[in-house]
Amino acid sequence: MHFVVMLVSAALVFAGFFWWGRLSRTIQSVWMMLVLILIAVYAFELVRLVGSSLRNPPIWDFRCFWLFGRVALTSHEIYSTTAFHAVAQIFPFNAGWSKEVLDVGFIYPPPSIVLFAPLGLFSTPNEAAPWWFGSLLLELVAAIVLLWRGFFREYAWAGLAGTTLLVLSFPATYITISYAQTPIFLLLLVSLYAFDTSPFRRGIWLGVAAVVKPISLILLLQPVLQRAWRPLVSAVAVMAAACVGAILIVGFSNVMAFFSSNVYQRDPGDAYTEDVNQSLLAFILRLTHQHAAHYNLLHEPLFLALALAMGAITLYVCGRFGNRLEMFSLGAIMALALMIYPGTWVHYAEILLLPLLALWVRAKERSMVIPASIFIIVIFSLVYFSVHVELFAYFLCWLGFLALLVKSSAASSGVGELVAKSG
Repeated sequence: MHFVVMLVSAALVFAGFFWWGRLSRTIQSVWMMLVLILIAVYAFELVRLVGSSLRNPPIWDFRCFWLFGRVALTSHEIYSTTAFHAVAQIFPFNAGWSKEVLDVGFIYPPPSIVLFAPLGLFSTPNEAAPWWFGSLLLELVAAIVLLWRGFFREYAWAGLAGTTLLVLSFPATYITISYAQTPIFLLLLVSLYAFDTSPFRRGIWLGVAAVVKPISLILLLQPVLQRAWRPLVSAVAVMAAACVGAILIVGFSNVMAFFSSNVYQRDPGDAYTEDVNQSLLAFILRLTHQHAAHYNLLHEPLFLALALAMGAITLYVCGRFGNRLEMFSLGAIMALALMIYPGTWVHYAEILLLPLLALWVRAKERSMVIPASIFIIVIFSLVYFSVHVELFAYFLCWLGFLALLVKSSAASSGVGELVAKSG
């Protein structure tokens, strides 16, 4: 979708929400009409994309996912490149795809196979596509409704329309659907974690997120730093159940093959230098013009030093101040995860929608809407030009959320001292 349309969409929603109570009924109706028109434009593009994907399922990444499930339910040897080559013969592919998929095998830890195994029930990718894309669209609708209820429910139907436009205009949403990827599901799960009041259920959402994408494992730092043990226990229980499920699907020996197959050592170096990888590691490798058949994190001292330093800063700030503003602590940990996880693709930015919308709501309460709106639109813009600058969006979010935590703590301390002196 055009860059200007994205800018207009975000600015229109933020302006409408900010001045809603001061707008006349006529202006509110005009605003609503404009929002609905833009939603229709995005929906049209989305329907066209999904229709094209149903007719010819994309090789990146839907056919990869179908292959994971099909191998799991046929040969069960999910870490065997031979099994992958055998199943993939039913459709054409190029050498690059073969190198990054067939010559590697299942790229996730064993518990994640429970997510892809249902795709293996279908004998071809075309048969599986309606089920998968239907699930993606349902997850998108559920995420929109949840964000609306969590942040913009006070605006009633206008809030739902505005939330819909914000989610659809966020560039990572369209990219996620085009790749048939799972970050929208991650956004839904992390939002459920953030809004749920039951410690037990919160852990379930976090555990499922960790099964869906290994990057979500870093989010377990949140309950650890808060010393919230009940959600941590239920998260671990979900992951343990997924391990059992993986054993039932592919067998114990094939699960243990994850540790002996060196799957990540088979991952070609191109996967860490191509533009769609927006991790800190990929940025360093591209910046230093390193080219290798395979990469080993232990042999990348600059990446390790930066990742450890950023991790230590995050742990300190979130551990000390995170209980005051849990959403921003979660946002800082998300941004850290996006930077230091070696396999962060451009569509992973989808999960940042949760803390970014939380930032706008808090800014509105403190009459800081304009700078907050500008910041969020800058993040939208960086994600739009993803293959060049998306890493800087992660970095800005990380700095911003950490700064808000520190500033909030300083403000609270100042108020506490003032009250003590007054007493």
